[in-house]
Amino acid sequence: MKTYQVRRSSASLGLFNERELRALVQKGKLLLTDEVDDGAGKWTDLGAFMSAIPATAASATQSAEQLASVAPVSGRHFYLHTGGNRIGPLEHSKISGMAQAGLVDAKAMLEDVSLPGQLDPIGNHVQLSPHAAKVVAPAPVVTLNSSASVTKSTPPPATPAKSKVSYLNLWWKTSLWIYGIGAVFGYLAGNLSGFIAALLLGLLLAPIKGAFWAWIIWLFKR
Repeated sequence: MKTYQVRRSSASLGLFNERELRALVQKGKLLLTDEVDDGAGKWTDLGAFMSAIPATAASATQSAEQLASVAPVSGRHFYLHTGGNRIGPLEHSKISGMAQAGLVDAKAMLEDVSLPGQLDPIGNHVQLSPHAAKVVAPAPVVTLNSSASVTKSTPPPATPAKSKVSYLNLWWKTSLWIYGIGAVFGYLAGNLSGFIAALLLGLLLAPIKGAFWAWIIWLFKR
């Protein structure tokens, strides 16, 4: 089948035959204001070119399109392009079953094994299910161990509890200090006799003085 070069604003859109031109115009991918090369190097508006196609050829092209979309030839093998993946080759009947089950959508493309590199919409070869045209957006992936989504809160350091000072503990410690200091001063004042006198006297005075000074210290540490 003869192909024609199509351009838009001097930019080439590719080569298409009459069937492809009519299908692309119906889908809105080609505009009637686009230009087509009729083969003699003369550019003509696509609308005028399409109107010049004989009605018999147009009807034959439409019948061929319906035959390809409704009752395609069985046994052909295609590569299925969907979601950025190239799957196959798959038999036409298997692709048709996937389309009826809604496993592929209208955005999928088919590449005939015998025509490598030529991609056609899947709707031109198989009958799509009513739900195939609905494209479901992928659900967002939630990464549980992501450092951006999980924030570990560090508990504030526990304040150590203020220890309670026992008055009785302070009393006997203070009394021992006073008793020892008195014994040292007694020894320095009268050698051995002074030391013995300080020990005996300290047994009476150290508890009394210790009780007083322990009370003073306890007031500050409470």
